Amino acid sequence: MNEQKSYRSSFILLTTLFFLWGFITVLVDALIPRLRELFTLSYFQAGMVQFSFFGMAIKTVGRMLPLPIKKR
Repeated sequence: MNEQKSYRSSFILLTTLFFLWGFITVLVDALIPRLRELFTLSYFQAGMVQFSFFGMAIKTVGRMLPLPIKKR
């Protein structure tokens, strides 16, 4: 019995998620100037929108990754 494991579906899912995340990142970059005009934000306040997006993304990815468990 020679079973070969196919990772095609996992690869397609991971690639799709990668491109979706990139597309959302580009949308956030394009949204910053519009938010500045709409809400009369300073450059710092508009930059905080982008900082919050990436902070949330890093926190979410960090929670999905398994943490190493130290055994005593």
